[in-house]
Amino acid sequence: MERLLVQNFVAAPAPVFRRDAWRGCGGLDEDLWYTADWDMWLKLAANGPVYYHNSVTVGFRIHGGSLTVTGSHDTAAFTEQMQIVLDRHLSTFSGRTNAIERAARASIAVNTALSSASAGDLTNLWRAALEVVRLGPVGISRYLRDSRIVDRVAPRVRAKLTGAF
Repeated sequence: MERLLVQNFVAAPAPVFRRDAWRGCGGLDEDLWYTADWDMWLKLAANGPVYYHNSVTVGFRIHGGSLTVTGSHDTAAFTEQMQIVLDRHLSTFSGRTNAIERAARASIAVNTALSSASAGDLTNLWRAALEVVRLGPVGISRYLRDSRIVDRVAPRVRAKLTGAF
């Protein structure tokens, strides 16, 4: 759960879960137009055992019309969606929240900056980089591991360079 709170790395077509678990966690929060799946993964993980396989089993197409691209152009709303999920689930980690919270907030800053940069606004990149640097060596290591930033950004950069979006 700690890794998942830092960044939603679950590809939508990948998870399998029991219907009673989904019903028990309350399903998707319809007010979360961008982060509803992330919120649900955290609710499911908080309510029972989770098995994570570290090998890639699914993929999805990166394109300019996806919600990831079109839905994230309103920086304030995009950031708010991620903040809601973080604030909602941070209390799950009683006593250990500082390092997790710092990495998660840095991840939100990076996600917001990358979204803005994708739309042509580069102003938030330096602030996001500073947030990551402030984590220190151990925090940066946690951020890199938990955010999977390299795995997430590399295909998007390739798509941008080839004109896919």
